[in-house]
Amino acid sequence: MKNMLPLKHNPEKGSKVVFWKISKFVKGKATNEEGENEDLFGRKFTPFIWTVFNIAQIDGIDFSIEDADERVFSPIETCESIISGYITCPNIVHEGDEAFYSPSRDFINMPEKESFKGDEQYYSVLFHEMIHSTGHTSRLGRFAKRTALVGFGSVEYSKEELIAEMGASFLNALAGIKDANFKNSLAYLKGWFKPLKEDPKMLIYAAQKAHQAANYILGIDQEGEE
Repeated sequence: MKNMLPLKHNPEKGSKVVFWKISKFVKGKATNEEGENEDLFGRKFTPFIWTVFNIAQIDGIDFSIEDADERVFSPIETCESIISGYITCPNIVHEGDEAFYSPSRDFINMPEKESFKGDEQYYSVLFHEMIHSTGHTSRLGRFAKRTALVGFGSVEYSKEELIAEMGASFLNALAGIKDANFKNSLAYLKGWFKPLKEDPKMLIYAAQKAHQAANYILGIDQEGEE
């Protein structure tokens, strides 16, 4: 019998990937322009390193992946009417996977429309950012003295988030998409109520500003309103 030599396998080499976990923590206190104490937040970056392999490098496991049908976005006429009626609406771009309004550059960024679970969710998020944009000094001027979209977790930030979500809820109701977004909107609002629980008047303030912002987008004359 001939000597049988063991088969030699060429081990596959994986690639290192790094995931950075970003954690927020309170690193101190700061006094804002109104003389109020606010938490000063810091960020901690923690790296996690893994070795990963491509599917083509692995034998013995069936990694067959069925192609999922791509979601097709269908514009909602009532929502599009609200957007087109916002005469001074800033530029809306679709890049990356984050939705935000930039006060310094005065534009709205949105993820691609097809990335949302439903068309109603896309419009609800866009309405939220549109309400933010009414705070620009060229519109209703909420950001004239202090940019409210900085200082995550601060009272000013929380107030502005309440205004944006309440205003978006008004627009959702008008467009007929309130029911599809109600649970998400309610959960979002509850999260921002906490920093304001010591001042119930802030809820009334936010509702009033949200109403003004929604009316501004709709082109409703608010002259004389308190």
